Amino acid sequence: MTSVGWWRSAACLLLYAVLVHLAVAALWPGAHVGESVPVGLAAGALVLLPRRAWWVAVPLIGVASVSAYSWAGASLDVALVWGAALTAGASAAAAMLTRRSPRGQRPELRDIDDYRAFLASAVVGAGLATAVLSVVGPVMLEHDLVLIAAGTFLAHVSSYLVILPFFMVTAPHPGVVDGRSRVLTWSAVVVIMAIAFTSHDKIAGLFAMAVIPALGWAAMRLPFRDVMVGVLFVAACADLAAVLGEGGAVALIGADQPEWVVTVTHLFISTCVLSALPFALAVGIQRDLAQRAATEADTVRRVVDSASGVAIVGTDDRGRITLWNPGAQTLLGYTADEVRGLLPSVFHRPEEIARLASVLGVDHDYPSVVRALADPACGGLEVEFVRKDGQTRIHFMNLSRVTDAQGRLTGFVSTAEDISERVATQRALEIALARERASVERLREVDQLKDTFVSSVSHELRTPITSIMGYLEILEDGGFGELSAEQRSALGRIDANSRRLLLLIDDLLVLSRVQDRGLENHHVELDLRAVVEAAHEVVAPVAARAGVEFSYDVPDHEVPYIGDVDQLERVLVNLMGNAVKFSPDGGQVRTRLLPAQREVRLTVSDTGMGIPAEEQARLFTRFFRSSSARGRAIQGSGLGLSIAKAIVERHGGTITVESDPGAGTEFTVRLPA
Repeated sequence: MTSVGWWRSAACLLLYAVLVHLAVAALWPGAHVGESVPVGLAAGALVLLPRRAWWVAVPLIGVASVSAYSWAGASLDVALVWGAALTAGASAAAAMLTRRSPRGQRPELRDIDDYRAFLASAVVGAGLATAVLSVVGPVMLEHDLVLIAAGTFLAHVSSYLVILPFFMVTAPHPGVVDGRSRVLTWSAVVVIMAIAFTSHDKIAGLFAMAVIPALGWAAMRLPFRDVMVGVLFVAACADLAAVLGEGGAVALIGADQPEWVVTVTHLFISTCVLSALPFALAVGIQRDLAQRAATEADTVRRVVDSASGVAIVGTDDRGRITLWNPGAQTLLGYTADEVRGLLPSVFHRPEEIARLASVLGVDHDYPSVVRALADPACGGLEVEFVRKDGQTRIHFMNLSRVTDAQGRLTGFVSTAEDISERVATQRALEIALARERASVERLREVDQLKDTFVSSVSHELRTPITSIMGYLEILEDGGFGELSAEQRSALGRIDANSRRLLLLIDDLLVLSRVQDRGLENHHVELDLRAVVEAAHEVVAPVAARAGVEFSYDVPDHEVPYIGDVDQLERVLVNLMGNAVKFSPDGGQVRTRLLPAQREVRLTVSDTGMGIPAEEQARLFTRFFRSSSARGRAIQGSGLGLSIAKAIVERHGGTITVESDPGAGTEFTVRLPA
């Protein structure tokens, strides 16, 4: 709480102390009701203070109240009881009023719920004081119970109703009249009050009742704060008139019953408050809602107008166009004046309406299509529109119903975005993809035909080549007579090329099996050391003839593995043979077996010519041969590495290559342990 708040609370407490002394002194000892009208100030001071400060403020209120009664001549016990009643009522009203407010904030008086809480706090505070004095008042003062109860309750409740709103946060409603009308309104109220509170005849009583509708009329026209000040002014004048024995209450009841005059006056004040404040609050709420609705409508209008790339169209419940934003004008070419009052069906060809009806599964008429499009389950839909220039465009459109607070249909609103280019691009892409799929399928068929042809030719070639090799053996053994040295040399070349051709055919047959049905694995328990040694024995004679240093390195202990012996040996033979083939005279080829916990590695390294980096990614492709091999006319089919890769992958492993042109190559086979 700021220092300003503390000073305001202190000023309220001081003003209460002064006014309660004056009020009690003005009525006591001749009257014992109505003197507690300043009690609203005490409750207001507590509202401004934080709860922790009430331990000081409440005793101060009690001391001021007791002092006022003692100063007016009441006995000490009466002063204590009446002072305690005022203090308890003010404390209860303040506590009830602030219980809904966050700590450090004043209570609000902005809506109906706030008004109900305000009334409840006034009734609770007045009721508590009435209960105290109704019990002890008739005994201590030998007074009428009904008069004490009614007088105390109405005095307290009217004070709370008139004063507490000044300590609450109210909405700053400006009113609907200018300064001149405000003066005229209050002038009329003042004239009515002057007649009502300065005469003793029956007409004065009737005029007093006219103050109530006059305040209600003012509440509907003037700012809320003006109404509060006006009610305070009326209450002060009415109280002053009653104390002085003037006004309509005296004329109706009689000057010989001053206590009932004061009580009825407080009833009149309460009625004025209960008539004026609800009117002012309701009008303020209505103005606030109207202003908020106008602001929201203006915001929506700005959003709609700024959506230049989206067509927003609104219709009434009969489907006639009432809203046409600049985006709709841009996308469809019509101005708002040209389409207002028309049905949106003018933007669609009959064929398009029939298509939409078929897609939505409804009758082929425009109203049925509209109802189906407006169904929330429908979502958005691609719709063809016809522009003013006759051009057709594809829009993605959403249609929604607009209903009032009772759920009655008041119209429709649609949003549409031109997606013609997107649709054209998508259709072109679909056509291109279809053509690509057809091309891929044709290539697949050609590839399959090629593989079938290769497989068939390989089978057909194997038989005559085997026969040729058989007759070559007979010739070499002298079955057809002794051969000269030149004849034996020629037969040797024929035999070598026949064997080379037979190896190529074997590779083609293996590759055909890989592609058609996969390699047939015959997995057995084996020792990988034996596989390395067997492959080494196959390639060693070739390495010796090529002058290549050929070695292998295996562990001393067994390296168990479950796999196909022949296929694994074929992998190593291919890798070792390639390493020897691509190594120069005097080069080195080394094979290593490296077992580990989770995998087994087989490496074949050479010191040959190496493989260019840009060709290494294609190395395991069928029929691929590196530029180095082609440039040096090194024989080969380009199938060995693709077959080796297929065998390794069938065993759940991988094969990789690392090569540095001019320095050598290393192939690594990794098999799961």
